[in-house]
Amino acid sequence: MIQIKQFNYEPSEHEAETASSSYLMSLIAIIVGLPLPIVNLFATLIFYLGNRKATYFVRWHCTQALLSQLSMLFVNSYAFWWTVSIIFKDETITNNYIAYIIVALIFNLVEFITTIYTAIKTRKGIHVEWWFYGTLTNNISKSIIMKKIIIQGTIIILLFLASYFVLSQIDLVNVFKVQKVANKTEQKLGELFWKTIKETANENNNLHILESIDKIVNQICKSNNIDRETIKIHVLNKNEINAFALPNGHLIVYSGLLLNSENQDVLIGVISHEIAHIKLNHIMKKLVKEIGLSVLISMTTGSGGPEIIKETAKMLSSSAFDRSLEKQADIKAVDYLISAKVNPEPFANFLYNLSDKEYATPQYLNWISTHPDSRERAEYIIEYSKNKSIDYEPILSHETWEKLKIELNNLQEN
Repeated sequence: MIQIKQFNYEPSEHEAETASSSYLMSLIAIIVGLPLPIVNLFATLIFYLGNRKATYFVRWHCTQALLSQLSMLFVNSYAFWWTVSIIFKDETITNNYIAYIIVALIFNLVEFITTIYTAIKTRKGIHVEWWFYGTLTNNISKSIIMKKIIIQGTIIILLFLASYFVLSQIDLVNVFKVQKVANKTEQKLGELFWKTIKETANENNNLHILESIDKIVNQICKSNNIDRETIKIHVLNKNEINAFALPNGHLIVYSGLLLNSENQDVLIGVISHEIAHIKLNHIMKKLVKEIGLSVLISMTTGSGGPEIIKETAKMLSSSAFDRSLEKQADIKAVDYLISAKVNPEPFANFLYNLSDKEYATPQYLNWISTHPDSRERAEYIIEYSKNKSIDYEPILSHETWEKLKIELNNLQEN
């Protein structure tokens, strides 16, 4: 892969140092801690352009370094954007993804070792030609034939694709226990955030209220083939109109929401919306995007400070998801409601009414701030559900719902 050849003249100390630097420039992204693949190429390109009028030895090695970074750009860019789509979109970690990342890491490791080795050698004035890239550089520098370059380039591409194909056939998700690690991390985060939030309010232990909420959640889960054990309902005695989800299926409902729901269908719609966030993995996506994976892991290992945990828990209870995730949760919630024979129109009306409550009482403000564009959301919920005709049936009886409201009023007065 590497050949040491005799150059046609002895390079000076300055030439050797500059040629060596052309390879070290490609490592700048690692040095400054930037994961963007383009940074390596950009740094090498600037160095190359700055030495276009240098001696032949310097120009030759600047060219070889640039060509190697150009090819690695395609490999690393695909890995980078695939990873981004997993973190911020709806894609999941698959065998193909892990296989590609492994192959990309192998190629990067080979390139990294070769770069360091070449930088050391050229610093001593020794001419080093890489396999394929050396031939390509000679061709650009001296205009020699392309046959050898094409053959070597084809071999590199086939080697990469063959390695990727072989590794993609292995169940790498289970080999690396990806899901198990992810689940364990989410479980610890859920426990940490729930413990923190529980300290800020009293948990409601009224048996009738809890049984009523549990009946609603049971019906949603049963009608939509959702494992009921994955949803953990908590009712807190707080006047704010709010409900939100935490990692590992924790769903927090404030008593203010129960008390201010005009009817049970409104409450069921809000709960369905939060369950949708849980089942679509929106909570972890939001945390990774806004907090960072390294900070989240530090929390689970005990190295994250209590203030960071407290601020993150507060962020989950008081900040909105982005519009695309909110829309996904709304549409999924409508599907849940229809499957459970619950009319989604009251939920849409609730959102529509919120858009007119900008100057309403303080308890409304929390829900409004965490669910912006309520009018727009109400409109597409109505549009999505209008052709789905079904016989709606109440989950709770009229007597049960009225009793729930009476007991909530009594708790508030006390």
